[in-house]
Amino acid sequence: MRLDGLTRILAAANGSEAGTHAACFGERLAGRLGAKYQILEVATHGVPGYPDEPHRGAPSRERLISRGIPGIEIARAAADWQADVVVIGRRPRVDPAEELGPTIEAVIRRLNKPCLLIPPGVDELHRMLVALDGTLRGLGILPCASTFAEGLSLKASSVYVAADALSAGFAAGNAAGDLVNALIGFPAVGGETQLTTRFGPPVRTILDEAAVVQADLLVVGVRRGGPPGDAGSGHVGRDLLRRAPTAILTVPI
Repeated sequence: MRLDGLTRILAAANGSEAGTHAACFGERLAGRLGAKYQILEVATHGVPGYPDEPHRGAPSRERLISRGIPGIEIARAAADWQADVVVIGRRPRVDPAEELGPTIEAVIRRLNKPCLLIPPGVDELHRMLVALDGTLRGLGILPCASTFAEGLSLKASSVYVAADALSAGFAAGNAAGDLVNALIGFPAVGGETQLTTRFGPPVRTILDEAAVVQADLLVVGVRRGGPPGDAGSGHVGRDLLRRAPTAILTVPI
């Protein structure tokens, strides 16, 4: 996807610790970028299956109020307000097998712009790792990753996890390969010189690389639509969203 700039930032707040932290983070992010900022609160009063809680504040110049299913309303508000990125709180998961939760999953499947998932322990972003899947479609995350890296002055690198050692050696040595050629055009994410090619179980290998480079932001491509429970680009994207301890930027591809 193409992203020309970060001029409108929407944060979803639900009164939880993670939601409050995300709203504060979004405000600081907007201030740093000189972007417009809005907070969205979704009231679930009377919505089957959700807490019977009215919204906690009145509409204001910086606050939008909606009512309904949070995941649907967040994506709708982002489209109506033409937000460039949506910031949502991401609570830590003790069990990697635990589901994402209906709100994050619904937003990712519906949103046509990046979604920044912020856990309570992340207050600043310094280092970015871009996870590439080796496909032409997956390269669509590079413009957005570059915009974030440049706008926030992040130190960035990329990782590609091959299926086996032979594939890894081919990708690393193929100077005319799609990954290398694509990265040449994006120096803000480290260009081709900051591409690491590894092989092994994709999720564990990507998380290991994130730990090596001390990344506090992981960028992954996601496919919109699909059935509930299949957020992300297949099981790799879904498992990264569950297990990564960092902030995650999901980019529709």
